[in-house]
Amino acid sequence: DTRGAVAALAKARASGDRAAEAWALLALGEAQLAGGAFPKAEETLRTALAHMALIEDYPGTTRTLVKLGLARRAAGDEAGAQAFFEEARTLDRSLGEPVGVTDELQRQGLTD
Repeated sequence: DTRGAVAALAKARASGDRAAEAWALLALGEAQLAGGAFPKAEETLRTALAHMALIEDYPGTTRTLVKLGLARRAAGDEAGAQAFFEEARTLDRSLGEPVGVTDELQRQGLTD
């Protein structure tokens, strides 16, 4: 639901909580992706990715990379999708796989 995600983002920004803002951006990007607004979702997810990096939230970064891969796939860019998926897998492995990206991507049939 994009309205709920937009409201959560506004609340996070008003509070000055950078982590909450990063996660609210991710939620908004996910909602946009689910609603078929692929270019807007990618834009929002790229902003979320930058915020995740600023706060050094690596599991959040990993999740955002996966969602960016899904946005690229929805846009018809399979090579771009795979690049994001690989970046997510690499980061997740370096962290000891707290997100379980490799298993999740394989389970969903999203990797080569």
